[in-house]
Amino acid sequence: MNKFIFFLLLLSVFLPAQATNYGINRQEQVNAQDDCVQRILKPCIEKCESNEDTNCVQLCKENTKNECRQAGE
Repeated sequence: MNKFIFFLLLLSVFLPAQATNYGINRQEQVNAQDDCVQRILKPCIEKCESNEDTNCVQLCKENTKNECRQAGE
């Protein structure tokens, strides 16, 4: 019984630290994804402006979203 109580006490001490760490990691991942989108999307759209393809910008956005999906992981 004492081991069980000790385990619960230990768990209650480390659980909030893990939850806080997850929030920080999630924010870093979002920042990495945003940086990836900005880095890839702008040059792609600039290329679209020189072409007359109407779907080019939409394709750039979709490709960028797919390429940056795993950024920061």
